[in-house]
Amino acid sequence: YTNSKTRTKEKDDAFYDLAKLFHEEHGYDEARQCLKMIKGMQNVFNIMVLRAQIEQDDGQYDKALEVYTDVYLKAKSNTQRIELLLASGHIY
Repeated sequence: YTNSKTRTKEKDDAFYDLAKLFHEEHGYDEARQCLKMIKGMQNVFNIMVLRAQIEQDDGQYDKALEVYTDVYLKAKSNTQRIELLLASGHIY
């Protein structure tokens, strides 16, 4: 059981890293696909922020604001909320 958890986390980390690389190279559809492949919820804040950034950079501003708002409501700290407000403020 622990072994499968470790493998899932390793795969999730690899998909997240791959999504970041695709995002940096403007491969937004590929980045979205990588994020969909993530099964665990260990790093949900970073995953949602990356998803919002992908939508924003791809010109999907309504979708980006929706994701930023969703993750803002789930943020656990004021630091995270400030980070989200700063990021979403660039859309306006």
